[in-house]
Amino acid sequence: MQGRAPLAANLHLTLVFVGDISARELPSLSAVGKAAAAAGAPLSLNLDRGGMFRASGIAWIGASSSPASLLRVVQSLTAGLWELGIVVDLREFVPHITLARRCRRAGAIAFDSPIVWPIGRIALYASEAGVSGPEYRELDGWALGGSTGRDSVTL
Repeated sequence: MQGRAPLAANLHLTLVFVGDISARELPSLSAVGKAAAAAGAPLSLNLDRGGMFRASGIAWIGASSSPASLLRVVQSLTAGLWELGIVVDLREFVPHITLARRCRRAGAIAFDSPIVWPIGRIALYASEAGVSGPEYRELDGWALGGSTGRDSVTL
């Protein structure tokens, strides 16, 4: 697989893509994130499959199933954002993490056993164009179900 890998600090799991927002919308988004985090619980995501989105040239690693707690968080985020009038993608949530961009062909991604990724919090990030690809800046974050976990995924 050829392509350009993101910086390790930029690896993330997008739960819901919000798009461009204004600073005045941040308090409302934070309230939605906080409520969604409370609806979930700390969990482990088993990354056990990989592939490539051919049209965009993105190689990814993902989970063949989503823990119920993660699905509750995604559903809560989606409902809360729609209530704010923010239109979000309603396709089925498929958890995946981008491994490389601008791939020309798919390579084999084999697993002897799943990679277990603990998730204890979610966060709202701003994505900004950087010299070597997107750079992410955390705007707010919330522990899942009151956990103290530091591992996070992205709203």
